[in-house]
Amino acid sequence: MNILLSTVINFLRNIDGVLHVKALTNKDKATLLNIEASYSKQQTAFGAPINRGMFLCLNMPITIALITNSRFKWPSGPYSLVYIGDSVVGEINEHGTCIFRDKLAKAIKKGGKRKIVFLPLKFEVLNKIGIRNAIMASPSPPSHKYLINHVFKMRARSEDVGSAIIGIPDP
Repeated sequence: MNILLSTVINFLRNIDGVLHVKALTNKDKATLLNIEASYSKQQTAFGAPINRGMFLCLNMPITIALITNSRFKWPSGPYSLVYIGDSVVGEINEHGTCIFRDKLAKAIKKGGKRKIVFLPLKFEVLNKIGIRNAIMASPSPPSHKYLINHVFKMRARSEDVGSAIIGIPDP
C-alpha cells in the first residue's frame, strides 16, 4: 500500500462513526459499477435511480469504502435531484425531501421520464491531510449489501450499519 493511501485510510479510521475502512480493488470497483448499472434500470417512487456519485467515485484512481454507524456525519447536500424529463422538480437534502411545486406542474404537463439522480458530495474533511477534490457517494441498497457481505465480509445485518464510497482523484 502506498504512503498516500495508508495516510488516508488511517485518517478515515479516526473519524467518529467510521467502523471499517478498505481500499477497493479493481475487481470490486467493476462489480460495483455493474451493480449500480443494473440498479439504475429499476423504478422507484421517484423514477429510475441514477447514482452519479457512485459512478464518479468508482472511476477515480483511488476508491475507498467505509462502513459507518449513526454517529457518522455526512457532508451537506443536496444528496439527490428528482427529474421529470429534463426538469428538476425536487431534491433530497439533509433536511428531507423538497418538491418544487411550481416546476412539478410544468414538468408533468411537458412529460418525460422520471429519474432520481444521486449526486457526488464534496468530502472536504480530507483537505486536513492535503487531499483536494475528494468526493463521496452513497451506495444503492444492492451495492451496500455487496460491501457488507463481500468486501468487508461482515456478519452484521446490512440495516444495522451504513456505507459510503470515497473517490480521490490523482494526487
